[in-house]
Amino acid sequence: MASVVFYCFSLVGMLSTVVDGISVQVTQLPKHTTVIKGESITFYCAISYFEENSRTKVYWWKHGEREYLQTRPDARKIFDIEKGGSGFFQLLDVNLQDSGVYHCALALEGKIAKNGTGSNLTVCVPPTPLKIIPRFTKRNASVSLTLVCQTAEYYPKNLILTWYNSVTEITTGINTTEQQNPGGLYVTSSSMEVAQPILRGAVYTCKVSHISLKASEIAEYKVQLPEHSEKGFDYWIVGYAVAALIFLVVLIIIGKRCKWMKWRGSHKEINGSHRSGEQTVQGAHVEMAYVTLDLTSSQKSPRPKYQERTAYTQTKGAIGNKPTYAARDLSGSKK
Repeated sequence: MASVVFYCFSLVGMLSTVVDGISVQVTQLPKHTTVIKGESITFYCAISYFEENSRTKVYWWKHGEREYLQTRPDARKIFDIEKGGSGFFQLLDVNLQDSGVYHCALALEGKIAKNGTGSNLTVCVPPTPLKIIPRFTKRNASVSLTLVCQTAEYYPKNLILTWYNSVTEITTGINTTEQQNPGGLYVTSSSMEVAQPILRGAVYTCKVSHISLKASEIAEYKVQLPEHSEKGFDYWIVGYAVAALIFLVVLIIIGKRCKWMKWRGSHKEINGSHRSGEQTVQGAHVEMAYVTLDLTSSQKSPRPKYQERTAYTQTKGAIGNKPTYAARDLSGSKK
């Protein structure tokens, strides 16, 4: 019977809206609603004339589908009729697939008497939280700054992103991209190059508007580039200074070691020569001196040796091996 009632919707405009001589009005609330994914929503179908008997029923259906929702077992869907003739449909834990237009219909004795005006449901995922990522680029002696504003995954697609410098809107130097992931959600990334000169303390704002937000979401970034760049420059100076100092210390150590080794070598040579001289002198002192008596005859006269009056001696072992001569008179003493 439910499927038969469904096909009667195409003839709603031709069906009588008068029940027992009374005009019947069917109104749906809310007409439009936005719900965050995971929340719950209740639709109401207000009927101006309603009899609490088996002849009167309220059905719910989703636009584009060919069956009533009551015919499907789903614990997330609750249907009931309140006193006074108002029906309601509660949808729990909504997801993206629940987005669409929902209708209620008043059926009398199995025939559609009147359908509702429809309630448009949009299930959203907010693009929050926002974050701004600073990216620094060093170009020669200057530093450039690019700010990147990234959203969280969101739905539906339509999103407005705007950049501000304090209260002034920025319209140049901006590149915005939007991508959809396999789950059907979207992510937006917008990069903005900060104009030169870059001022310390300047505040840049990324502002996002979306159907899921009651008010625009903003993210701010306060420029710290001059401080960071100076610190970076200081770090470079300190690094170079430390490296130069270490190199200088190494050179000094190497120089001192070389000088010490050279001095040590010369000192060894001097000590060696001193020791050699001492050994030579000591050798000269230790050498035994001996005397050779030449008892040969003198060449003055051919006398026998025993008749020679003068004896010549040669002392050997003196320094320089130079012979030293001594003469001794062996002649008898004159009395």
